[in-house]
Amino acid sequence: MSFTSDKIDILLAAYNGAPYIRLQIDSIIVQTHANWRLIIRDDNSGDNTSRIIDEYAKEYPEKITVLNNNGKNLGVVKNFEELLNNSTADYVCFCDQDDIWLPFKLESTLKKMKETESSCPDKAVLVHSDMIVVNEKLENISDSFFKYQNIDPEIKNLNRLLVQNNVTGCTTMINKKLKDLILPFRENIIMHDWYTALVAASSGIIEYIPRATVLYRQHSGNQLGAVKYGIRYIVEKILTVFERDSLINGQKQAALIKHPVATIYAALNNCNWLKRRYYTIKYGFFKKGFLRNAGLFLKI
Repeated sequence: MSFTSDKIDILLAAYNGAPYIRLQIDSIIVQTHANWRLIIRDDNSGDNTSRIIDEYAKEYPEKITVLNNNGKNLGVVKNFEELLNNSTADYVCFCDQDDIWLPFKLESTLKKMKETESSCPDKAVLVHSDMIVVNEKLENISDSFFKYQNIDPEIKNLNRLLVQNNVTGCTTMINKKLKDLILPFRENIIMHDWYTALVAASSGIIEYIPRATVLYRQHSGNQLGAVKYGIRYIVEKILTVFERDSLINGQKQAALIKHPVATIYAALNNCNWLKRRYYTIKYGFFKKGFLRNAGLFLKI
């Protein structure tokens, strides 16, 4: 079945991406699914990012829309919110400036989206996939992001996603029903992709494609990156085992989700030491792996 008539808005949040953004845009231009519009907002970069974007917009005026940033730096979450507010298509993809999309990314993700909508009509849907982890020179580090980080991409339950996100924004497609549920963004959202996954888990459907659709580039300027699950990762986590900022921020984000399980997780800090651990076990607020959960129990 062909879905060539389905339009997709690709939302690219840019900031100081001059060394990488050309290859990302080039990889979008050659997608096998050609019915797309690329909406870009540069978050008031200090390099040549804006000039590069304008060059592409002039060359592809019917395909690329550049939003006026009015000289404002909003940060990554609010930047994506502004992009979402300017999206009109039935399907939306998040896009980072420093990755490279494999040519079939849009086509394969849309196919999974349409299959899911067909079997579950009128549902908010999120589809995501695996990635190939590469270095700054695009040399292969790992064929699977999820194996590299020892994360289970098949986990879709809200209780698990509240404590560990497994949805990477640059692989994600959402339908309009989910877009309408996540907007407007409220305070205490940690990252747009994590929040979107929580809303999808609580009010819709999450589907995973067990195939890499993106070259996930690792470099010194990554906002967030991939760290191999191994000795170094474990040592770093041990050194921060009693730092609770990320845990507390996750609970504040959970308070935004309208679901009984999210409400319980958000209120854990109001409980005593014993009840916090009791509720963690009762409601299955677990991460992937024994060591991660051991650290969680010490923090919580």
